[in-house]
Amino acid sequence: MKGFKKLTAGLMGAVMALGVCGFTALAGDGNVAKIGDIGYGTLAAAIEDAKKDENKGCTIVLLDDVTENGFKAEDGNKFTIDFNGFTYTIDGTVGSTGTETNGMQLLRGSDITLENGTIKSDKAKILIQKYGTLKIDDMELIGGQNCKYVISNNNGTTTITGDTNITAREDWYAFDVYYWPSNGYSDVEVIFDDEMTGTVEGKVEYESDGTDDGTDNENWLKKAKLTIKSGNFNIEIEDGTGDNSASIEIVNGSFTSDVSAYLAEESNLVKDEDGKYVVVDEDEIKDAKFYIADEDDLKEAIANQADGVTWVLKDSFEVSGMIFINTDVTIEGNDETLTFTGSIYGANGGQNSFIEVEDGADVVIKDLTLDGNSSVEGSEKVKHGINVFSYAVDDRITSVTVDNVKIVNCGGYAIVNNASEVTVDGLETSGNLWGGINVDNSTTAGTREEGAELIINSANIKDSNSVKIENANNKNIDAVIKDGTYAGDVFIADGVKNAELRIISGTFAKDVEKYIAEDSHIVKIDDEYVVMDEDEYDEYLDGQRDSGRHSYSLKEGKTERDDEEEEPVVTPEPEEEEGPFSDVGKDNP
Repeated sequence: MKGFKKLTAGLMGAVMALGVCGFTALAGDGNVAKIGDIGYGTLAAAIEDAKKDENKGCTIVLLDDVTENGFKAEDGNKFTIDFNGFTYTIDGTVGSTGTETNGMQLLRGSDITLENGTIKSDKAKILIQKYGTLKIDDMELIGGQNCKYVISNNNGTTTITGDTNITAREDWYAFDVYYWPSNGYSDVEVIFDDEMTGTVEGKVEYESDGTDDGTDNENWLKKAKLTIKSGNFNIEIEDGTGDNSASIEIVNGSFTSDVSAYLAEESNLVKDEDGKYVVVDEDEIKDAKFYIADEDDLKEAIANQADGVTWVLKDSFEVSGMIFINTDVTIEGNDETLTFTGSIYGANGGQNSFIEVEDGADVVIKDLTLDGNSSVEGSEKVKHGINVFSYAVDDRITSVTVDNVKIVNCGGYAIVNNASEVTVDGLETSGNLWGGINVDNSTTAGTREEGAELIINSANIKDSNSVKIENANNKNIDAVIKDGTYAGDVFIADGVKNAELRIISGTFAKDVEKYIAEDSHIVKIDDEYVVMDEDEYDEYLDGQRDSGRHSYSLKEGKTERDDEEEEPVVTPEPEEEEGPFSDVGKDNP
């Protein structure tokens, strides 16, 4: 009898426990969802329990794929659905009376998190209609055959993070940002945070209800916002403002369309090797590369240029307009050729060169050929190859370094240095109508006393006017040639003041004795004038001794030796009459 009472008491306890649980079975076989240890045969049942005040903030965990009707979340509801890797297929829609077209309707005052799974529907016109607070983390949201909007954001904040992928059907909307004051909704914001790694595919709509308050930019643009801090976006932005003034701020991310109108203040746009637009912030910009395959890419690179970016050419192509650079960029030419096909030769100064570098920019150009396509007088298309300019009203000094660069067929000079700093680490020129390199301090350039500086470490200047130095404003000019081959005149123009040219080493077609550096020597070999530094000269003399040659020409006064070795016999050349250097007859560039 006592045992029977114990058994009865145990059974009654179990029944009471089930009553407390609302007769919901414990998690186990046949259940598709659970809250804690409580199992549910449908997701809808779990959601109804999650709405209860005592369960506020709970997490529903899906245990299997489900196909069910959609659901509503009302004011005050707060819960998370962890899809646990499973799929929720919405087979019946919900919504306000007469507009039951939503997969989910999340009303104002609700706070819902969706994570770790997939939601899809072929029935819903709007997969998620949202007026409250929503967080989406590691989700696949797929708009089916009737879906116009995967997510419609009308009020509150939506935060999207993790490996979340939002896929709209073709020509429809991944999401919108809709300002709806006429219906009592005051603020709407969508944020893709810096942990977002997924992909968004579809259109993006930024719009208002069209009422007076809705079209007042002072309200609309303050209260409807989209922020993208990371992620991949195959999107087309439809900006209802009509002038790209939407409150859209893009800090980082990869895009298939040009989003330069919406960049954050410290962010910049580049293009990756696959042709996608990549937005980088100020910390990433110094390692960023802008890949350029054609003139359209080049124009975008110019429009979005920023300090620290490297322009990488992927192909050779034609260029119809000037390349204007005023930031610290590097151009990696990859041995490609840019050919000029426009017509700017007669444009004003600063607007007529193939590449114009100004405003204190520090530019490096490598492994590139510039073909000016202007080698015939009277049909010039472009004037100078590279014009480097520092303004008189600006303390900043513009600087350019060329390394393994070839400049041919320009209507003016290959390079003009106007009160700036130019370093040549490898340059070949030919077919340029005015000559190779011009150095000047023009009347509108440069205020610093130092003036223009030129250092040539290596060059092969085949133009007849190889290096010409002028000085319109009489500030100082310092030019040094350390090596190279020069087929034409290398000289300081008549009447020029405050200009110094020092030649340390190199091979010249014309006599440059008056410019050789203090410790250098000049030797005429096979009708060329070879300038050697001290070490090169010693090596040359040693070679002459070893060969037994005693008949070569040195310029007088440049054969002094301090060692005690016997000097070879020197046959001095008869002095030649000095003639004036020929002037190319061109105006100052």
